[in-house]
Amino acid sequence: MQPVFDNTPGVLRTEVGYTGGHVADPTYEQVSSGTTGHVEAIAVTYDPAKVKYERCSRPTGRISTPPTARASSSTRARSI
Repeated sequence: MQPVFDNTPGVLRTEVGYTGGHVADPTYEQVSSGTTGHVEAIAVTYDPAKVKYERCSRPTGRISTPPTARASSSTRARSI
């Protein structure tokens, strides 16, 4: 998902990580297992004169579901 934001005109910076959950500093493997309660998150810094908030909060197109999410019936990706 990060490349979608990085390639959006007006987006200045992105940072990825995890949010929520009950494990301090989880690894990708822990989050992917679905046992920590975390979801992947992205922080987007943007220039509001060049791109609207709505575009940064709900990007359209070019987002694919990661293989780990397709292989699981649990939901670990969501808008917050």
